[in-house]
Amino acid sequence: MFPILWYVAALVSVPEAFLILAISTRMMKLERSNYNRIFLISVIQGGITLIIRKISMGISQYFLSSFHTVILIATLTLLFSLLCRVKVQHCFIPIFIVTVIYGSIQYIVVLIVLNRLKMPLFILQENPWLDVALFFPVAGITVLVFYLIDRLNLFEGL
Repeated sequence: MFPILWYVAALVSVPEAFLILAISTRMMKLERSNYNRIFLISVIQGGITLIIRKISMGISQYFLSSFHTVILIATLTLLFSLLCRVKVQHCFIPIFIVTVIYGSIQYIVVLIVLNRLKMPLFILQENPWLDVALFFPVAGITVLVFYLIDRLNLFEGL
């Protein structure tokens, strides 16, 4: 885990949080999603991500990457619960599921792209725009996966 620049937080972390919350609201079957509040939560989450990633220097990479995900899920859940007036227990599971699936897709896509281009993982730290560029295919695949899940009515079991 390495610190990220402000524009990576703005161009990746904020839309990532927005995507996670937008899909989660669909899973929660909220009739009226307030996208202004979701955007506000996403911006706050982008700031939290920026701070957490700056703190990451000097802390075990494995610990912090796991901790970063826990913080992401916890803050998104708490912020969504407070600002959208949804019970924590109602929004935690959808946010958790979407975050885990998004993170898995991100991990697989980044590894495949870096492997195909024969680039080491630390290239993302040296070239932050690559992180921004990789967001788009990850977001697209995530939207496609959840569209298919929705079309197959797999949200019904939640």
